[in-house]
Amino acid sequence: MQFTVLPVGTRPASPRPGQAFLVRDDWDDHHFKTTFRLVYAEAGGYLVEIGLVKIGRFGMAAPARTSPPEDFEALDGAFFSLGQSDAYYVRLCELGAGVQHAVLRALNDVAFNLDLLSRARTESVMGTSLLRSVDADSVVARFRGSEISAGSSAEITDVTRRHLFDALCSAHSPRRPDQAARLVRQGDFGMAQELTLHVPGRVHARWTSRSRRQLRVHEGLAG
Repeated sequence: MQFTVLPVGTRPASPRPGQAFLVRDDWDDHHFKTTFRLVYAEAGGYLVEIGLVKIGRFGMAAPARTSPPEDFEALDGAFFSLGQSDAYYVRLCELGAGVQHAVLRALNDVAFNLDLLSRARTESVMGTSLLRSVDADSVVARFRGSEISAGSSAEITDVTRRHLFDALCSAHSPRRPDQAARLVRQGDFGMAQELTLHVPGRVHARWTSRSRRQLRVHEGLAG
């Protein structure tokens, strides 16, 4: 996916389908300027406003402004980002898993990559800017849950990383740790495997796999 960084207050001109834009914002978080407005171009050039995202960099010290490349396909490992609202992640979900994952990976999203969150959490820019309006514990609870039990197979690991995030995001993600998801694995390795996700009062999702290459997904409201 191609990303283009635009100046404050501008709109994309002649956008190509599948192109994403980061429009700078002059919001100042105690001398850190990290805020961008993410816009995505769908088929026909229709622009979708995804929402605000803050992008930081390892070693960043105030006063500073985040300066990603003007055009890029993915940020390098020096950068990390965090969406500033539930709506940001919900709108990415609505664009489909392919677009959603491409954006989250390209922007090094710390809610999608908790290992990265762990490494970036002690950075000054993280606490002062990226987490200024977002609670760090809610990031963990929102996208991973407090009880994740899974086998050691690569298939289960893949499900945990990709589909748990999707289900929580599409369920408008709980904000409190006591509403966190619970993922339970049933079945032995090499046989039919079933994973059931419970988000209290919100969603019940079940994944059933009978081979290492096929996955069937069933979702419904929790009873």
